[in-house]
Order: sequence, then structure tokens, then C-alpha cells
Amino acid sequence: MIKIVGNKGIAEIIGIFIIVLVAGMLITIGAVSTSCASVIYETCSSQGFTVFSYVVDAIILLTLALLVIRRHKHHGNTLLFEVLEGTVTALTSFFVFLILLTMLSPNMSGHKATSTIYIASAALAIFIVLLKDKWHRLRDFNTVVSSIGVGLVLGFNLQFEYAIVLIAIFAIYDYIAVFKTKEMISMAKAFASNDISFLMSVSDLEAVPRWGLSQKEIDEYMKYLRDVHLLDNPKFRKILQKGKLPVISQISLGEGDLGLPLMAAISAYMYVSQFLSYMVMLGSVIGIAVTMLILKKYKHPIPAIPPLFAFIGIFAGIAFIITESASIYSLGVTLILIGILVMLIDMLAIVRKMHIAMRKAVAA
Repeated sequence: MIKIVGNKGIAEIIGIFIIVLVAGMLITIGAVSTSCASVIYETCSSQGFTVFSYVVDAIILLTLALLVIRRHKHHGNTLLFEVLEGTVTALTSFFVFLILLTMLSPNMSGHKATSTIYIASAALAIFIVLLKDKWHRLRDFNTVVSSIGVGLVLGFNLQFEYAIVLIAIFAIYDYIAVFKTKEMISMAKAFASNDISFLMSVSDLEAVPRWGLSQKEIDEYMKYLRDVHLLDNPKFRKILQKGKLPVISQISLGEGDLGLPLMAAISAYMYVSQFLSYMVMLGSVIGIAVTMLILKKYKHPIPAIPPLFAFIGIFAGIAFIITESASIYSLGVTLILIGILVMLIDMLAIVRKMHIAMRKAVAA
């Protein structure tokens, strides 16, 4: 099958990624400047929320366990996906609305006012989950809001060093789940087929020149278009009349790919400095851009968190070096070296996968 990654899709993914980072940081800055950030601390530390979170964690873990056991292949998994999506999206979105409504209601005070904001936040969170079930085009909106919620909750409650360690753990898992077990690829396909808000996909129709393809590849692709009845599509016919091949370009990004870099930027802002936060944001954007360029070149599923972790580490390291403190300077050098090492390991894995795929293609 002919696969491409279009420039328009790459630009959209990077644009959405930047929107999540900027929106999350603006909410953070507003919450800190208006003393609304304490609402998350108070909520997360309250006894009622602690009990509630244990119940939610149990639901999430049980659902994930069932999904893994059933390997995402049966139609019966749809209900499990919906439970997981509704629980996570509602909880993370609740915190976004909680902070926004608190900032927008500076004159409201007292227990009654606080209860009203909590109820309104919960109602909005549940509303966007239910609304997405009716209008599936809202999936990406829910993913953005939920990703911001993940970044806010984790960023406010984790110091920067713990945030970096958490991203490192997810980077290792992402690497294994994509390159080794392929569990993440199966999960992504399942999320996409069930229209779940944990995955954001951007697709476009691209016109690909024939000169870079063999006649066998062209014949097989034309047969595929004929079998799926796409040759009758006016857009496809128009591209074919120009002597090119119409190929659907698609790129997907998970909620963790959006929420974890935001978490690191917020944590840096809350516990270290604004400068470190901005450097983390810059490293995150460069990391996702490099990931997209690698994807465009190799056209093979790759984990996004390892490159993000690598560039966050490199730019955080540069920020620490600029501070010119001896202890922080050594930490900065360490982060830069770790970031470079992670990128090398990631690139070696990608090149190895491509060589294996090429050998299989030649053998076939």
C-alpha cells in the first residue's frame, strides 16, 4: 500500500500541539496571577475527592486490563472504550472548567458559590462527553480540553524533576509499545475505529507523482482504489486526470503526546522559573516537529514521546546551563546528554524497522 504524510497534515498537528501548550500555559498564568491555582490543590487534597479518585482509578485500571486481555479486536470492546473515554475525559475536563469558571467569577465567595462552581464545572465536563456522542466531530475538541486538563493537574501537583521522570517512564513505555510489542499501534487503531477522544487524527487528500513508484505499486494501488470504490470520487478522478495518484494522508497524535509536554512546562513554571518553562515549550515544539519530519520520511508508525522527552531534556539542560550555577550546570549537561542518547536510540530503532520492512518487501 502506498503511504504518505502530507505537509498540510503536519502543519495542522503542530498547530494543534502549539494551541494545547499555549492555552494550557495561559490558563496556568491566569490561575497563578489570580490565586486560582489553589483550587486544584484544595480539590485534589480533599477527602471526598481522594475517595472519588480511587474509584475512578479502579474503573480506569479495570477497563484497561479488560482491553489488553481482549486485544482490542472484538466489537464488544466498544462499551469498554466508551467507559474509559467518558471517565477520563470528564475528570480531566472538569479541572479545566473548574479553573476557568473560578477565574471568571472573582466576586463569588463562600461555600455556596464554591459549590455552584464545582457543580457547573462537573456539568460542563459531562456535557461535552455526551455532546461528542451526538456529534463525533467534537472528538478533537474533547481531546484538546482533556489534554489541557491532564497537563494542569499533573503540572500543578508534580515538581519539575518528578515531571521529567514521569515523561521518561512514558517514553520507555511508548518505545516498547510501538517498536517491540506493537501494543500502542493496536490501541491507536482501536481508538480510531471506535472514535475515541484519546487520539487526534488529521487527514488530507494528497496528489502523489507517479515517477517515484514502480508500475507494480501503481497497479496494486489502482486495484485497491477500485475495490474500495474510490475511483468514482470526483476528487480522486480530478487528481488522476492530472497524471498523479490520489493518496489519503493521515497523522495521529495521542492525548499523552499533548498532555505530558504541557505538564512539564506547567511544572517548570510553578516550581522553577518562567524561563525554564518557555525553554521546555520550545523544546516540545521542536520535538513534535522533528517527530513529524521523521514520520514523513519513513512513513512508519513511530512513538512521539521519546523525541519529545529528548528535546525537552535538551532545552531544559540548556536553560540550566545558562543559569551558571555549578550544581544546576551539571544537571543541565546530564539532561542534554540523555536527550541526545534518547534520540540516537529512537533513530536506530526506526532505521532498523525500515531495513527489516525493505528486506521483507524484496523477499516477497
